[in-house]
Amino acid sequence: DKFLGDGMLAFFGAPDRLKGHAAAAVRAAAAIREELDKDNLEAAGEGRPPLHVRIGIHTGSVIVGNIGASDRVNYTIVGDTVNVSQRLQDLGKLLEPGATAAIAISGETASRLDERFERIPAGKHRLRGRGEATEVFQLGKVATSASPPMDVHRAQAG
Repeated sequence: DKFLGDGMLAFFGAPDRLKGHAAAAVRAAAAIREELDKDNLEAAGEGRPPLHVRIGIHTGSVIVGNIGASDRVNYTIVGDTVNVSQRLQDLGKLLEPGATAAIAISGETASRLDERFERIPAGKHRLRGRGEATEVFQLGKVATSASPPMDVHRAQAG
């Protein structure tokens, strides 16, 4: 959707409805992590420092459309779901300090994923601006459609 300083906002499921939007978002995050790992290996071979990213994914209702004043309108999304995603992204530095790609997903997003997605429980966290603690998972391995399903019950935080 937009770049915000050194970050960016992306969303799935609008303007057209997308069945499996949560899985699509998580697959995109996993692809970013995989490509960044490759780029960092190349960078290390060239003596360059590695890059690190944090990604937060939450699923929920939003307001989407052309938003703004008459002289400056942007197609974007707003709402608590966007705020939770940003808070999860920020939480990544505590959950996986130093990780190439720290990917934190909410319990709501995790509940929409199937056995191809390894969800590592990270506990409940109080996110700024929220009254209740939010269940959080870290994203582990993501199986391709050619891979056998993973047993997500074996995943442990650690």
